[in-house]
Parts: sequence; C-alpha cells; structure tokens
Amino acid sequence: MIAPLRLYSKSGVQTDWTCPRKRYWNYEYMGRGVTSGTTHLELYLGATLHDGLAGIAHMHSNGNVDIDLLATTAHKQMFDSLMEKSIGMQEEFDFAQEQSALVEGLLRGFYKHVWPRLMKEYPVIKVIEREMIYKHDGLGFMSKPDLVVADNEGNNWYVEYKSTSSKKEGWINSWSTAIQLHSTIRAIESTIGEKVVGVIVQGLY
Repeated sequence: MIAPLRLYSKSGVQTDWTCPRKRYWNYEYMGRGVTSGTTHLELYLGATLHDGLAGIAHMHSNGNVDIDLLATTAHKQMFDSLMEKSIGMQEEFDFAQEQSALVEGLLRGFYKHVWPRLMKEYPVIKVIEREMIYKHDGLGFMSKPDLVVADNEGNNWYVEYKSTSSKKEGWINSWSTAIQLHSTIRAIESTIGEKVVGVIVQGLY
C-alpha cells in the first residue's frame, strides 16, 4: 500500500512555527481546516490586487489589455465587499471609497509605469498563477507563483507581487532569505522542467 502524499504550504509551515495546534486546526482538521468566515482587510486587498494583476498578464497574452475594465472591476469588487455589512454610517462609505480608490490606483499605476518595463526585459509570459506541487520525501509543497516570465536570452524569472505599507530597507532585504521564494522556485522548476535563474519581488506600496 502506497502512503498518500501529505500536502503542505508556506502559510501552514509559518503557522506551525508559532503554534502547531493552530496549524492543525487551520489547515489539517477534516482535511481542510477550520477558518474564520471573514477575510481581513489586508488579505482581501491583496487578493483583489492579485486578481487584477493576473488579469493584466492574461489580457497581455491575448494581445489586448483593457486596464479600464480591470481597474474599475477591482474598485467595485473592493467597494461592494467593504459595504456588504455596512450599517449606513458615512465613515463606512468614506473608508470603502478610499480603499477602492487605492486598489484601482495601484493597478493603473502598475500598468502604466511598471508593466511596460517588465515586458521589455522579460517579454515571454510562461505561467500565470498556476497551482503547482513540489513532491519530495513523501510530502507535497503547494504553491501558486504569481508570474513566471522569460528574458530575451530564454532565462526563466519568477515574479512575486506584494502589496505593502512599508518600503523600508528591512522589508526589501527580508526577501533574500524568504522561504516562500526559495520553495516556490523548487515548485516551478519541478513543474515546468526548467531552471529559474532569479526572482523579482514587485512591491505595490
């Protein structure tokens, strides 16, 4: 009898470092874990941004990026989510408008100033938010890289998007030893069968 592959993820490992019991309940109980029914603002903002960024890459691959559609959709998605449990206070409306404008502005700014330079240096889009599993030692590391591109020499680069409220040197330097990046490289290489020469961490501040 072959033992089933035990799957794990970066977030599960980091949770285990602080509290193994929390890791079990959040990620393993009944095969799925038990989590809160609500999503924290930072996580939802990041998820909305990632949806828009993935949309840019997909549309670019198809030859036409409608940034107005992507940006306004992200704005509406963020606004509707924040107002879903509103009790009608003006402060809630103002906050939802502020956060929605932030998401829209980040997407528009990225597409106007960062995306053209990224595509000039790394013109080949190879992977967009594809789920991957790196199998080793009876375990499977689950990962979903934001983007994998190739430069003009055919070298593969892994792009990781990070929404952040900090642009300090400590935040920037922390990525050189981040387990997420190194483990995701293994997953990419295992899945596409090609080497990854480097990582680009793109902050959206």
